[in-house]
Parts: sequence; C-alpha cells; structure tokens
Amino acid sequence: MRTHQKGLNDKVGVLASGYTRIAQNLCRKTTYGSDTALTRDVTTLVSAPVANATGMIIKISAVVKSNGGALLRTAAVAVYSDSGATNLIATVNAQHAETVAEGHGAADILSIDEFEAHVYGSSVYLVFTDDAGNQGAGSYQVVGYYD
Repeated sequence: MRTHQKGLNDKVGVLASGYTRIAQNLCRKTTYGSDTALTRDVTTLVSAPVANATGMIIKISAVVKSNGGALLRTAAVAVYSDSGATNLIATVNAQHAETVAEGHGAADILSIDEFEAHVYGSSVYLVFTDDAGNQGAGSYQVVGYYD
C-alpha cells in the first residue's frame, strides 16, 4: 500500500505577492523593503498580507536616540491583540543611559533593538512609546505569515 505525505505544493492557499512558501503553511518575504514607521503614542493596526492568515511574523524595531542631555533614554514597541491596547502579546524595549560626558548630538542613534514576533491571527496592534525627550523611533515590517 502506498501513502501520500503532504508537501509544500499541497497547500492551496493564495500566495501573497512578494512572498515565497518555505514550508507547509509558512510563507516568507522574498525581498525586504523599508520598514513602516510608527507614530508615537498611536495604536497602529497591522494586517497580514492575505485574509486567510492564521499568524504573522513581524520584524519590530525600537530605536533610542539622543536628546543631548543626561537621562536614561528608552524606546518601546508593544504588540497587542486588541485595538484598545489592553491584551499585551509582546514588547521590544531599547534603552541607553545617556550622560553629559558622552556629548551626543540631538537625535544621534544610541541603541537599536529588533526582533521578529510570531503572533496568532491575521491582525495585531502596535504602539510605539519613548522617554520624555521624544527622540526615539519605532517601526515594523511583516516578513512572513502562516496560512
């Protein structure tokens, strides 16, 4: 008796433009473009490239920049499952203790923290925050999805 094992080509889901199937139910971006910048203290909806996605892989960046003074500089991007930003899934935190002696100019990059979040569902919400100097930056890019 002969049996058939499912392979990469057995998946019938639609493949999003710019993605390639690397495993059954897993598609990965073929070319990385520019990240999408996040607006400070604003909840941003991020959707999968296809409607039937069961999960996403999102590259998230938090960048700490100088404000030209001594302070612990921070930047964070939080991932939530709801638009009210109450059900936290993951966070990316970057920080740097800036001292006057370092002499950085305003907006010089001090630290960058990135990671890929694997999240369930076809959409999530991101919120970027930083310290009182408001010199940080947050960004994201959907680099893969599960279907």
